[in-house]
Amino acid sequence: MNPSAAELEKLAQQLSHDERLWLIERLASGLRSFPQHTPEELAAQMEAMANDPDIQRVLRNEDLPLTGYGPACCPPEETACDAAKSIS
Repeated sequence: MNPSAAELEKLAQQLSHDERLWLIERLASGLRSFPQHTPEELAAQMEAMANDPDIQRVLRNEDLPLTGYGPACCPPEETACDAAKSIS
């Protein structure tokens, strides 16, 4: 179970000044290592992805190995029960 922010703060208060300073520097360094994208950069990435031929094939379900199936998580459009009902 992960400790809450309040629990972490209490634990950090038990550290020495130097240990707390080290911890703060490590946390700040970790935050800086995550890329921060502007809305414009994200929009450009989304547009590039939407125009990617491989993504277009996925969106058209052309990447599926079996015919008669919708997206991979969906059953066939016509089940065996439906086929039997139409014959009777």
